[in-house]
Amino acid sequence: GTVEKFVPGSHNPSLLEYRQRALRKFLSRVGAHPYLQNSDELRNFLEQADDDGWQRYVQGYDKSDNSPIIPNVQAPPAPASGAAPAAGEQPYSAALSTAPMPNGTQVWEDTKTYIGQLEESVRTLKERLDALVRRRRGTSTALQDFGRNFEAVGRIEAELDNTGETGLSRAATSVGHHAGELASIYSAHATDESHTVVEALQYYVGVCEAAKETLKRLQSAIYNKDALDKSVKVARDNRESKISKGQPADKVAAATKEFEDATKRRDAAAAIVASFELNLRDELRRFHREKQY
Repeated sequence: GTVEKFVPGSHNPSLLEYRQRALRKFLSRVGAHPYLQNSDELRNFLEQADDDGWQRYVQGYDKSDNSPIIPNVQAPPAPASGAAPAAGEQPYSAALSTAPMPNGTQVWEDTKTYIGQLEESVRTLKERLDALVRRRRGTSTALQDFGRNFEAVGRIEAELDNTGETGLSRAATSVGHHAGELASIYSAHATDESHTVVEALQYYVGVCEAAKETLKRLQSAIYNKDALDKSVKVARDNRESKISKGQPADKVAAATKEFEDATKRRDAAAAIVASFELNLRDELRRFHREKQY
């Protein structure tokens, strides 16, 4: 490969481990792409057991087919100064900075949609890699059976020949041993992919679910605060009306008490909103930080 040409000792275990991590990271990002995740090329690449299989696929690829893997979709123009950001962008950008979290019901609905789409993309990639792991385990089992059968053939051939072990029996036994070794390699790859890529994707799904749950609670808190804002306004208007009309002191005092109680409830609700906004900011920051690894 390219690394072998420029890096001496590229078969060093630590370097190989680094390259494996880099490949997993690359595949995770490619698989999360809305178009590439559904491409036949990616599926065929993931399903190939070795380089020879991939080369055969490439050689048989119809080069006359000029249709792009990724549709030619023109990127949307950058918003003009003062224009509204794309759906889901406001809270995400604010979370990564020190800017206040945005307000507005539609903003949070857009954010919920964005997180849901992100979760679905990661979940789809995880399911495909799960299928790849199962396929590798199935191949390992088949190779083990294949190897045992050839070893049995080797023993039978040796028993049938009065002179003992023969060239045919040795060859059959050797095929059986090699099949067993290959089965172990497939099994080890399946275990490694399950413990690293698949489990990492499951973690990202969990991060998305946590962000969705926090956002759900934030929206509920915002709705409650908005309702209490209206209650405060009604109580304030009621008090001012009684004062302007020269109502008795006891009625003014009752209206004042009502206004103060409504204000306290509104302020408590605002504190809860601020707490959930902080939690959501932390969730989005954590996802942004850890999705890069």
